[in-house]
Amino acid sequence: MGGQRDFNLQRRYVNFTNDARKALEDGMELRLEFTDCAGDIATITWASNDAFICGATTHSDSRNQQYNKAGNLVLGSVKNGTLEAYSDHRIARPIVDKGENSTAAMRQSQDAWLYSSVVSSNYDPVNDRAYTSSFDSTARVWRLHGSGAATKMTLLGTWTHGGNVNFVKVSKHHAGRVATAADVPSHAVRIYDVDEDDVSGSPYREFTSSRMVDDAGNPIITDKWSYYPATINWGLSETVRHLLLVGFSPRSRTEDDNDIPEDRRNTGELCLWNGLTGSQVKIHGGTVYNVFEVVWHPTQPCFIVAASPKVLGLEDGVRTQIRIFRPQDAERYTFGEMQALDCPAVDINEIAIM
Repeated sequence: MGGQRDFNLQRRYVNFTNDARKALEDGMELRLEFTDCAGDIATITWASNDAFICGATTHSDSRNQQYNKAGNLVLGSVKNGTLEAYSDHRIARPIVDKGENSTAAMRQSQDAWLYSSVVSSNYDPVNDRAYTSSFDSTARVWRLHGSGAATKMTLLGTWTHGGNVNFVKVSKHHAGRVATAADVPSHAVRIYDVDEDDVSGSPYREFTSSRMVDDAGNPIITDKWSYYPATINWGLSETVRHLLLVGFSPRSRTEDDNDIPEDRRNTGELCLWNGLTGSQVKIHGGTVYNVFEVVWHPTQPCFIVAASPKVLGLEDGVRTQIRIFRPQDAERYTFGEMQALDCPAVDINEIAIM
């Protein structure tokens, strides 16, 4: 009877918590609204109780460059209701060979700079550094200073990559490692050890999907497709904060998905690296499938992966699976799949743990 009573008390607590959350959400009202960024908002990161960093997409295709404008990276203040644009994520406007943007009149009327989409941002409260990444093939490191209307960002350093930098993530480990992931066929993932005296020259390790290297460890480069990082996340609980989890997906290099071989379209790789040593941590079960999303549990050393299904033995209508992994030894040297949940969705873009 005691167990049933405890269960009923827990259920009442959960119901009360949910009702309280709903009441709080129902009572919310719009207080501030910001407009006129470069395009759709792609990333927002709080840097303090007042300041936030916001990244936006831009028109950068040769057919619509005439709509490209500043406002791809802004620093906002809630207290003052202001946005301040920063123009660092940009490239020299390229010459267009055909179309309306190729005319001399159009070139003369347009900005000499082409502002690039800013798609990822992060903040490290321990070391007081902010990070942004962009389609200008860079990740940039910032320091915020001042407060309210006087809050500003100062650029500390720039990390140049070989392609669009889709992710920049800061570890909660006291070492403060920073991971980036770019659209390049090899050495797509980097883990930086930030050098405060020379941020731009910070040393880093590079990592590649093992499915794109040969037996000798040399990269296999294909002209039409490759495996690219689709999602990355550092561990959250204290014992795994130094571990970086990366999911790879197949992607066309020609913007035509038909160039991906049919037998590779539901494949990929799940990789786990030790950010302190650079060594790879073994994962048993479900590591060679197309990975959509990965998320770590906030207080336990386990993670969840959304990926394409294991083909054999599945019921009709199962298009994706959510797989749960946990350590298989006390030292966290290996992780193993403990459960797989079937899902009819074509893909899964985001996972949240409640």
